[in-house]
Amino acid sequence: MKYNDSTYEGGFHENTFNGRGKLTNSKGVYIGDFKDGQQNGYGEYSWKDGSIYRGYFRNGEREGDGEYYNAKNQSIARGHWKKGLLNGNGEYFEPTGAKHRCIWENSKIKSII
Repeated sequence: MKYNDSTYEGGFHENTFNGRGKLTNSKGVYIGDFKDGQQNGYGEYSWKDGSIYRGYFRNGEREGDGEYYNAKNQSIARGHWKKGLLNGNGEYFEPTGAKHRCIWENSKIKSII
């Protein structure tokens, strides 16, 4: 089904996206859970540049535990997301494989622990 600039395949309930589905648009592809027309629950979003987020969504935003692979610098950020940003305890993996336990604040490393 076409919707705005997107294509959706998956579950429907009351004329909106509900259940498991796949949403493809000009920025990338989301495969995962939908509720009331938005990304809700577990899913994976893959951007055109090769970056990937795997984790939980709430009302269309990254929310809960998740992991983001940055294809540009080949690093991984893991932790708890709130309103689309990393906050609290988490981990950062450098492209070299070095692992750092850290505290995230608005998706920036506040301190290494």
